[in-house]
Amino acid sequence: MRRIGDYELLAELGKGGMGIVYQARQLSLERFVAVKLLRSGGYSDAEAKARFKREAHLAAKLVHPHIVRIHDAGEHD
Repeated sequence: MRRIGDYELLAELGKGGMGIVYQARQLSLERFVAVKLLRSGGYSDAEAKARFKREAHLAAKLVHPHIVRIHDAGEHD
């Protein structure tokens, strides 16, 4: 298992063009969540990081039963 900040990554759920989604446990609130991480390498340059952040900010504004709510966004190491 790998820990990133307050999240313990448990299993990979899927991969997309620029990110990987994991099933994780948020330690502070003792709940299961999905965590999306930017892939490393060429996907983690400054432009990709900015695009990833924009995606999180826009998705956090959406409220729809078929869209996962965003509760946190940030950088680690």
